[in-house]
Amino acid sequence: MSEALIFDGDEKVQDGLSALVREAGLTPMVLTDPGRALDRCGEQQWVVALVDWDTPTVGGGMALISELHRRSPTTKLVLLLARPDFEAAVAGLRAGVRDVVVKSPAQLDYLRERVVEAARGSQAEPGALLKEALTLEEDLLKELATVYRKAVDSDPRFQSAAELETAVLVVDNEPGLEGQLAALWQGRSGLKARVVISGGEALDLAARGAFQIVLVKEGLPDLPGSMVVRTIKASSPETMVLHYSMGPGGKVAMVEPGDRTVALPELGDRAELFARLEDLIAASRATQRERRIQAAFREEHRVLLRRLSEWKRRAK
Repeated sequence: MSEALIFDGDEKVQDGLSALVREAGLTPMVLTDPGRALDRCGEQQWVVALVDWDTPTVGGGMALISELHRRSPTTKLVLLLARPDFEAAVAGLRAGVRDVVVKSPAQLDYLRERVVEAARGSQAEPGALLKEALTLEEDLLKELATVYRKAVDSDPRFQSAAELETAVLVVDNEPGLEGQLAALWQGRSGLKARVVISGGEALDLAARGAFQIVLVKEGLPDLPGSMVVRTIKASSPETMVLHYSMGPGGKVAMVEPGDRTVALPELGDRAELFARLEDLIAASRATQRERRIQAAFREEHRVLLRRLSEWKRRAK
C-alpha cells in the first residue's frame, strides 16, 4: 500500500492526520525528525507529505520541504500552518508545495480532498517483480531529477527568475494607482501592470489575457469584490489572487480554490499592499522558473518518462 508522510510534532494532530490518510487508502508514516525523514525519503517516495511549518522548531519544516522537493519531485507537498501566515505561505509556494492548509476544522474537508486526490493518482499494489522494476525506474528518475536540478543552476535558460515576465491585474478605483505602480517598478524588467476600476472590466480582461497575479479591492462601483475574485480563481486556479480593503481595519486575504481564503495580517496602507504584491511577484516568478525546469526535464527525458508511465499502467 502506498504511504503518506505526516511530519508534525503534535500527537493529537498526528492521530487525526493518520486517520484521514487511512481513509484515503494510504498508510501513514509519522515522523518528527528531519534527518530520519530524509533517510526514509532515500528509501522510498511518498504519495503525499503533510509537513508542519513549526516542526521540529518554529519554521523548521521549511528546510525539510525544500529538500523533499529536491529529492522526491513527484511527492505532493502540503504545508500545514497553525494559523494564517502570509510569509510562510509564500515561502512554501517558492519551495514547491502544492497546497497550504491551516490546521483548523474549517479546512479539514479541503485537506481530505487533497489527500484523496493524491491517493487516486498513486499506483495500485503490483506484483513483486513488477514492483521491483518500477522502484528501480523511479529511483533512476529521482536521481536524474536531482542531477538535472543542480545542472540548471548554471544554465542561462533558468539563471534568473527575475527575468520572467509577470503580468499583474489590479482592480481598484483609487485615482493614480497605475502611476504609483509605474514609479515603483521603474527600471525593472518583466513587470506589466493593468489597473481597472470596475469588476466587469476586470472579468473581461481576465477572460482574454493571462495574469499571474490579480489584486481586487472590496467596494468596487459595479460588482462585489468577493464575486470577482471567486470568478477569476474558478476560471484560472493557478493565478495568485488577493482580496483586500483599505482604510481603518483594512484586511487582505489570499484566495484559494474552492472559495477558501487564507486571512493575512491587517492592511494599514498602500505601502503594505505593495509589499504584499512584491512577495507575490517573487513567488510567482519562482513558480514559473520551476515549471520551466520541469518542462525542460520532461522534454529531455521523455523516453524514460514514457517507459515509467508504461510500467505504472501495467502495475494497476
